[in-house]
Amino acid sequence: MDCPTRYGGTHADNAFLIGPGMALDPHTYFIVVPDMLGNGV
Repeated sequence: MDCPTRYGGTHADNAFLIGPGMALDPHTYFIVVPDMLGNGV
């Protein structure tokens, strides 16, 4: 599953979605969160 960040955001902005029992459970999905352009990371 690809979960992109908003423009200017970073991967840390999506941390609340990822974890056991959350919307993006790493035991169910292989999760890739690319940082978008312009975020400085």
